[in-house]
Amino acid sequence: KNRLIPKDGPTLRRPDMQSSLYKLQKELDYFFELFEKHAELKTANPFFGYLDYEMNIQLLYKYAIHHLKQFGLA
Repeated sequence: KNRLIPKDGPTLRRPDMQSSLYKLQKELDYFFELFEKHAELKTANPFFGYLDYEMNIQLLYKYAIHHLKQFGLA
């Protein structure tokens, strides 16, 4: 159970996979641009506290692999 996610799961924000992948790519581009300009930046994560660039990369990798396996894509 995750206290930050509704009992029935989050509502879908994109109408299809293609638009979801487009939005993901835009967010990843922004992430890399931001850390390129501000290498010292730390982001706040509700579960893991403040994360620097390397910790964010590790979290994103593990998160992506987890969900790709969850849906049989990895």
